[in-house]
Amino acid sequence: MRKLLTVGLLAGAVLGTAVTGPAGAADEEKTYQGTRYVCTGVGQERDDPRWAAYPAKVMLTTKSGAFVADGQITIADAQGKTVLETTCDAPWLLAQLPPGRYQVTAKVADYTQKGALIVPAKGQAAVTLRFAKIAG
Repeated sequence: MRKLLTVGLLAGAVLGTAVTGPAGAADEEKTYQGTRYVCTGVGQERDDPRWAAYPAKVMLTTKSGAFVADGQITIADAQGKTVLETTCDAPWLLAQLPPGRYQVTAKVADYTQKGALIVPAKGQAAVTLRFAKIAG
């Protein structure tokens, strides 16, 4: 199933069509305890100029760089408090986080990856979590 979804995401990126998973529609802005976020990264929508306003970007990929979706993503602040928790039906999570240090944890299938993210006062910071054991 995961391989099919990854292939579908890649096909969607090439064809410019949106690919959605069980968590709902991609590119829909949502909120988690006051933090705005969006899951995106497929098709033409990934170039939407609105996404530049999000200072935090988390990308989920395979070791080879193929997109991975349906990741359970948790972002915790420097004190360990969860500031965002969601399942992303697309390979990118963009979040309106204040400047600071964050720990990002993503789980796809039975695999977990972690990464650090330092959100700047201006601009956008990104972290790519690579799932080496997922084919792609």
